[in-house]
Amino acid sequence: MALQQPGYVVYDTDNVGTALENLIPGPIRLLGSAKDLSACALQDIPRGHKFALTDIHAGDAILKYGARIGTATVEIRKGAHVHLHNMSSDFDERSGTLDVESAVPTDIEYRLHSFGEDSI
Repeated sequence: MALQQPGYVVYDTDNVGTALENLIPGPIRLLGSAKDLSACALQDIPRGHKFALTDIHAGDAILKYGARIGTATVEIRKGAHVHLHNMSSDFDERSGTLDVESAVPTDIEYRLHSFGEDSI
């Protein structure tokens, strides 16, 4: 029996789908408005993250919700995880400075300040 891990495609013009659960490499059953009924994950893809429905070239638009949401920064193979490591957001010009795992900005230094009893 084939693995039935689900992915969702919002519009048939989208070039990325969304993982509805944590995906492992292998077949994905596409739900929603997908042109095809299935895809194949090339790697682990966390739930809620995007995966490529087609090969996407560096500089190409990332299309989701029937609209451009970002730009590929490198070549992205069909079935690959699509996230901050291989695309930039068209809505957040700082997206290129965000940590891939935590999404914390890397161009800002955060410090904890402690206050003595005299400053309270």
